[in-house]
Amino acid sequence: MNMVYDSEVKASIENLREEAWEFYNTLLPEYASGKPWRHPIEDLCDEYDRIHPGLNAYELKAAQYEIIAEHFTPHVFDNAPFWFANNIGLKDGAPNRNAGGWLFKRNQHIYRDADPDAFFKFNAWMAKKIHLCCGPYVDSIHYTYPSIIVVSKGFKAFYEEAEAAMPFCQNDDERSFLRAAMRGLFALKRISERFAEAAENRLKFVDDPAKRRNLRIVAGAARYSPWEKPSHFLEGLNALWFCREICGFIEGIGNSHLGRHDYALYDLYRKDIESGYLTEEDAYELVKMFIVLGDSHYDKNETVVGYSDHELEMGFVLGGCDERGEPVWNEVTRMFLRAHREVRAIYPKLHLRFSSISPEGYLEEISRDFLAGRSVASLINDDSVIPALVNMGVTPEDARCYTNCGCWGIALEGMDSVSGGNYYHLITILDLSTRAGSGDIGKEEYEKLDIHIEPFEGALNFEDLYRRFFGNLIRPLRQRCRWIGKYGKLAPKVNPLPIFSSCLTDCIKNRKDFTAGGARYNFNEIDPAEFANAVDALLAIKILCFDRKEVNLDEYLRAVRNNWEGCERLLAKARKCPHFGDESAESVSLSRRLYDDIYANTRDLVNERGGPFQMNFYVYREFKLDAENMCATTDGRKRGDFYAMGICPTRFHREDSMPAMVNSIAALDMNKSVLQSITIQLPIGKMSSGIFTSMLRAFAANKLKHIQINCVNPAELQDARAHPENHQDLVVRICGFSAKFVSLSPEWQEEFMSRYIYQTA
Repeated sequence: MNMVYDSEVKASIENLREEAWEFYNTLLPEYASGKPWRHPIEDLCDEYDRIHPGLNAYELKAAQYEIIAEHFTPHVFDNAPFWFANNIGLKDGAPNRNAGGWLFKRNQHIYRDADPDAFFKFNAWMAKKIHLCCGPYVDSIHYTYPSIIVVSKGFKAFYEEAEAAMPFCQNDDERSFLRAAMRGLFALKRISERFAEAAENRLKFVDDPAKRRNLRIVAGAARYSPWEKPSHFLEGLNALWFCREICGFIEGIGNSHLGRHDYALYDLYRKDIESGYLTEEDAYELVKMFIVLGDSHYDKNETVVGYSDHELEMGFVLGGCDERGEPVWNEVTRMFLRAHREVRAIYPKLHLRFSSISPEGYLEEISRDFLAGRSVASLINDDSVIPALVNMGVTPEDARCYTNCGCWGIALEGMDSVSGGNYYHLITILDLSTRAGSGDIGKEEYEKLDIHIEPFEGALNFEDLYRRFFGNLIRPLRQRCRWIGKYGKLAPKVNPLPIFSSCLTDCIKNRKDFTAGGARYNFNEIDPAEFANAVDALLAIKILCFDRKEVNLDEYLRAVRNNWEGCERLLAKARKCPHFGDESAESVSLSRRLYDDIYANTRDLVNERGGPFQMNFYVYREFKLDAENMCATTDGRKRGDFYAMGICPTRFHREDSMPAMVNSIAALDMNKSVLQSITIQLPIGKMSSGIFTSMLRAFAANKLKHIQINCVNPAELQDARAHPENHQDLVVRICGFSAKFVSLSPEWQEEFMSRYIYQTA
């Protein structure tokens, strides 16, 4: 663009909010519904498939790109100079809500047909709450688009790299991949041009100066950016949205990442400020627009009830360090933190990297939201995550460039993506082990599903019982990973990702799609959930049945199966036993043992792209929603009691101190897991910026990985229930998402208020 950004005309952020709301919730009513959706473009893809029989998945994907490019509806906003809004993708980009999901829906039978028995069992295990997978074998919604590389190079550079690699292809698969990538990248160019055309047409009907400025920018810039490398801060901002909304949806995947804004855009920002193209005020206006466009994707006043209410899988990262290890803290960081707060946004999600060397000003700025009762950010500790990635075989330079995806997944920016939602439910294994000897679980039914449970009954001592539990745990866990490793390899035949892959480091060089293992790193995840419940359950049996011999094992198990009815004294004793989070020698020893055993027994497993499985500890809303139907367990849970969240202790031990909890977690070998999530409630009235920043530095020193903090006042929460109109800005962190407290259902409000508030002094 040759013209200077016109600072004399001022856009209204509230007008933009209204316009974006109308687009996402009125013009696209299906968007808000979240229901399975078929786009008319898919009929055109069906017709192309009929006319061109026998094409492989890459050829069909390339055709899908081109059909979408010519037939989607570009939407330009009058009140913002960005071009990415469209009618092809809904919500998180999952294939069943996305025109780009056509090929996936056409081909997903391949997973089933390869081994119908394994496919049935894999899905039956999910129904039995053994595990979770966001797709058949391969995650379809947690992807990390390499937006930093797109901002630094533009799509044309990837097209030229693919073109240059063509003569070196050694087989048809390599040629098919590169051709599809080139056709797809060129389709992105066409898509951007169509936004320019839409803006030119819209200009014929608009007189307002601010709106005309925005439309003229789109009409000019969309003809070359992000095909060409973005040359201005505004174009860089748009490229981040373009990558999520266009590149994700056209692939039929959920792109859960908007980028590392202060790392990717700082040079463009400084260039524009120094050249006079933008003023600091102009840049801040653009940042506010960027955030409002994300926050307008949904109705934050709708009631949170179910599993994915108020979930957009949309977030961005600030802070951390660069590839040399130098802290990232600059004007762009400040603008995004300030703007997110000023426009009262919940989305896009904020993920804030920090460390022991984070600048004091950065930590103080972070504290402002939390101390105001606005918990919209998660905190990720470089001092723990980076060494864990290095332990997984990542170079230090690459590890320092990690980013966050979705709710909490860790991905290597431009070098790998992340697979989220791969929970493995330890509490289900605990429940099956407890009830298997009584005939309650339908042993034959489970054995037909290849779930062979050795009951706790008859264990001769604690070592025998631990052996049984761990065997029950590790057998299905390893089988699940073997299925993923074997049948996930079919992903290139089901839904290859040539555009996405072409932007990743090494895929073009290797002439291989990401789904075929073409990226520099190829990690998948194992996410054991309810870790504290499992530790506490084993400890209670060990101490009460074998060490103290206060009750025999059969009697203890009967009490649990009867929901502890008539056994209140025994229940109280179970809850008084050493437990995860109390820093006792017994709990530290057993938690280390279980943690290390899971790690050691999964190192030989190979995932669908030829890489290892990394271990993480977190869980989404299952801690409440699944717990409602889970029977009592040997840790002192009664039927319906909540599970432990992430790596947090259970809720039965309110006498524990925060240092004891922190030290219990820190006693685990942090290099063996990439991420562990903890959620902490703190008293808002007793916190100050100094206390908060000191606490973050203590978390960094103790190698805690992922922290979600709420600063709360119980009296305020009670008043918010009674007078919601007075507490519209009270935002709380539930697990991997935040929401207005007054938008939570009564049940979710009750859950939140039942959390223990740690004292800070």
